[in-house]
Amino acid sequence: FWNIGDSYSSGGRKTNKPQTVAGGSEQDLPLDYSPSRDMLGHPVIKPKDLCLIPFRVAISAQEDGWWVRSVIIWSKPNPMPESVTDRPTESHEYILMLTKSSRYYWDADAVRERQLPQSVARMTRSHLTDYDPNYPTQGPQNLHYGEKLSEEEAEAMPGRNIRSVFNIPQGYAKLKEDLPVATKYAIMKEMV
Repeated sequence: FWNIGDSYSSGGRKTNKPQTVAGGSEQDLPLDYSPSRDMLGHPVIKPKDLCLIPFRVAISAQEDGWWVRSVIIWSKPNPMPESVTDRPTESHEYILMLTKSSRYYWDADAVRERQLPQSVARMTRSHLTDYDPNYPTQGPQNLHYGEKLSEEEAEAMPGRNIRSVFNIPQGYAKLKEDLPVATKYAIMKEMV
């Protein structure tokens, strides 16, 4: 798993203007000279463009023989504010799931998401048990046929497969704690 941030092209700014600080006096001294800090001359990226770094890394990794198995979105409910006025504030990052081969260990059961209370309630409802497909006017009342489950049986059913959007609040410590919970058990053992 590789968490990669993105950035925007800075445009045509240059930093060759002399600075005016030297021991408290107002002298013009070139403290920092750099002919350009932008993507001038890049064939595709224009000023103010999103650079799409995670996707460029993913394509590069594929070219180097890696398998890109998933692009996970780290959704941040409390993103850092931005001072932009001409685009939405960024509230997510990308996490690439890369593997070195097409076969690798992935324990989907270890990272299943729990049943929602609504799902448990749905599984404990009565179902139509005497539906006969030979009588087309007697339509099914739902998609499930058979006896209803007890609440204990419904809660014991495996949950859904982990989703590709992780809702984890912003903060390095929070990501460090929560992200492995969603992934570490799925990849800890050796490939089967």
